[in-house]
Amino acid sequence: YNLENLLHYHYNCYASQLESDRPISFLREQHSRKSPNIIIKEDSSLSVPIALKSHNNALITTLDTIIYFRKNVGVFSIHKNGNIFYKKNTNVTDQDLFRVLLNLPIGYYFMLNKRLVIHASCVSLNETNYLFIGKSGLGKSTLAAQLVLNGYDFVTEDICVINDENGVLTSFPLIKIKNKQIENNLNYKSKYYFESDSKRRHGFLLDDNYFAKKLCTKNLNSLLLTDKKIETKKACPSNFENFNHFLDSVFLPRPLNKNKELASELISKAASFYKKNEFNSFGLDNGYEFRNNEIKASIGFKL
Repeated sequence: YNLENLLHYHYNCYASQLESDRPISFLREQHSRKSPNIIIKEDSSLSVPIALKSHNNALITTLDTIIYFRKNVGVFSIHKNGNIFYKKNTNVTDQDLFRVLLNLPIGYYFMLNKRLVIHASCVSLNETNYLFIGKSGLGKSTLAAQLVLNGYDFVTEDICVINDENGVLTSFPLIKIKNKQIENNLNYKSKYYFESDSKRRHGFLLDDNYFAKKLCTKNLNSLLLTDKKIETKKACPSNFENFNHFLDSVFLPRPLNKNKELASELISKAASFYKKNEFNSFGLDNGYEFRNNEIKASIGFKL
């Protein structure tokens, strides 16, 4: 390793070796200098493409690169080879930068490398992973935090990367919530305020005891969270409405015609994943608390 490499910071996240030009307070630095899978670097020459400037949160996909723009945070250039370049807004803290970078941009890196990536939170108990799948604002993090407080292991908050053995890769022990009761009962190392978070949630760096110690690949229970009315709880491979709810949460290149081969392969993986795993759907017909109690009862949690 040369001098420049020694001045960088090394971490493990999503079962991958990360090298960063800035310290990441959410991660524990690794002293073993293994060859990194992902290299994170600032690039002051990056600019926001004109097509993205009018959006708060948007991306452009090519065959091996994604440009992702997050308003009030910065612009990211994600490459299939593992390079992730960023240019952050001048008033953005490093904590705000990395809580974004370690979610969607990292997810897009795995997507470019043909991994199935899902917008979902995940907790585990007794060798079973429980995925809470759905778009932002449906209470995935709050539900995960409630279960973590009751003995479940925290796996990931917002991005689920699925490996070849049907396991969910552990990410980093940060959870964003806006629930005072949960906060008062949570053991955490640090508390962060993220200026760019539209929901005004706080970030909590969880105590080590909450974080999953090993990758669980034995069983998986997937729960679809939706704001739509649910006609049937139990999903099955012929239930196209539920599959479409699921597909809405799968990372795909945008627009799809920019990388048709990758899009086709990822949709095929999503269909296979859907068919071989148990899915249950839960809507918000009767509010969040009723929905969450239904979910807890379905996974055997004693209310």
